[in-house]
Amino acid sequence: MASCVAVTPDNFLMLDPVSSPDTCPFLIITAADYAANLNVNQLFTEYLAFDTTLFVTLTGGFLLSFVTGHVLGKILAGLRRV
Repeated sequence: MASCVAVTPDNFLMLDPVSSPDTCPFLIITAADYAANLNVNQLFTEYLAFDTTLFVTLTGGFLLSFVTGHVLGKILAGLRRV
């Protein structure tokens, strides 16, 4: 059985008997409900999915930053010797 949880102004959690589970922002569910609704395929395909676009963007940014820093370091080291 899902129960609605409300956040008090003091940042405490309390059960909210007035709200319905459809309009409630936070729910507490039982372990049996969680086990019944757990879909392993959905867990791996949606939540732990590998985003190739994000990977390529981050890897390219890291590589560009490394190469730029390395070249700039070599230039500054060469200017320091002069």
